[in-house]
Amino acid sequence: AMRAPTPVSSLVHSSTLVAAGVWFFLRYGCWSSFWVDLWLVFFCFLTIIITALSAVVFMDLKKIVALSTCNNISWCIVFFICGDLCLALLQLVTHGLCKCYLFMSVGDLMSQSGSS
Repeated sequence: AMRAPTPVSSLVHSSTLVAAGVWFFLRYGCWSSFWVDLWLVFFCFLTIIITALSAVVFMDLKKIVALSTCNNISWCIVFFICGDLCLALLQLVTHGLCKCYLFMSVGDLMSQSGSS
């Protein structure tokens, strides 16, 4: 995880770095073959399962927020590969908006509790 003030972290994680990877995939990912798509869906579902189970185990809020990002981006890729571009873009936009609010809430909670 990066060490930066909460507004900077939310900007970098929700819109700049994470969305850039998804936009790249949405732009160039449609040229892949059936087997590549099958493996991508398999690894995305594996990522979804691992991040969901890990989020239950970890107690660190920053790790849980990072795991939710991995989970949401994996869903975006699965939706796109399955042919639902609108749902993939909706997931990406709502993820970015909710992640900004989540970063602010976690930052406020951590500053009130005195933890880092």
